[in-house]
Amino acid sequence: MPSPKRLRELSYEELMALMCEAIKTPQAADELLKAMEEEPGDLFDRFSLEQQFDLRQLYGDLIHRRDQQC
Repeated sequence: MPSPKRLRELSYEELMALMCEAIKTPQAADELLKAMEEEPGDLFDRFSLEQQFDLRQLYGDLIHRRDQQC
């Protein structure tokens, strides 16, 4: 997983691709969610409202996927 500083530098497309890749397994989802939680502030606030909606929806999907490992 990229460092938290690196996550902030990703474009919308790069962040979406990373999240889509991480959703494939509960472990990858968990690792990305932990990295995202370490990021100060809102990771999505620099994007348009439409992009934020897509990212937040996928973020929720990552949480659901992570929780499937139980």
